[in-house]
Amino acid sequence: MNEVLEAIVFAIVIGLIPATIAKSKGHSFLGWWLAGTLLWIVALPWAIVLKPDHTAIGERKCPACAEWIKAEASVCKHCGAKSVAMTTGFRKCGHCAEPMPANARFCKVCGAPLEIASISAPSA
Repeated sequence: MNEVLEAIVFAIVIGLIPATIAKSKGHSFLGWWLAGTLLWIVALPWAIVLKPDHTAIGERKCPACAEWIKAEASVCKHCGAKSVAMTTGFRKCGHCAEPMPANARFCKVCGAPLEIASISAPSA
């Protein structure tokens, strides 16, 4: 009985390894923890080669060169295209005009509260 309990605890703890790897790539921690607990020998290599979910980790494709960049970027680090931050899901702060995520409640630059009515259309 004691060995069975130790094996269960070991499986639960070792399931954290693939879950942590998958979470860092933007995937579900709980789902990968469960997979890692039940099928560790399969889940670990799968989590290692798993491609990141770029949208879940705050990245998007540059409209000019299609490389992955940070969602808040105002200049693409790959091609230098400007104003790439103002795409769907972003708006300008009414006080300092900095681009902010659409779900932000306060401006991260000036601290001003953001109004829902201040969502702007994407700029070209």
